[in-house]
Amino acid sequence: MAVLNFPTKSPGATYTENNISYTYDGEKWVASGENAYVPKGGAAMSGSVTVPERTITTAFDLSTGPYWTCGAIDIPNPTNAISGMGGLIRLTGEPTSWGDYFKFSGGVAPTGTGTIPFYVESATYICLGKITPGA
Repeated sequence: MAVLNFPTKSPGATYTENNISYTYDGEKWVASGENAYVPKGGAAMSGSVTVPERTITTAFDLSTGPYWTCGAIDIPNPTNAISGMGGLIRLTGEPTSWGDYFKFSGGVAPTGTGTIPFYVESATYICLGKITPGA
């Protein structure tokens, strides 16, 4: 991933990165070109955004992505949880325990394998949905 390093702001200044051209209009940088992925006001974005699935280990940092997988491990409390985040955890083995930030649907920890949706209500209160069947 490229870091955007815009030049000094001046009307008409241009900058190109990742095949997207930016022009400073005197107030803001405006993206243009075929690959301008940020739609202008009210426009629809087409295509899809792909986010890789990450593996939960002793490190479970939600700032790195919303999709996770693990086997039969002690699932730790995640770090960098922010209210409003959501995601999925795919279990390939039954967890041996869950961190105390997780709150289970119906008060019962999920069993088996499958995919579980989660929603972060606060940094220390994460709601887990019901498990869906999986391999």
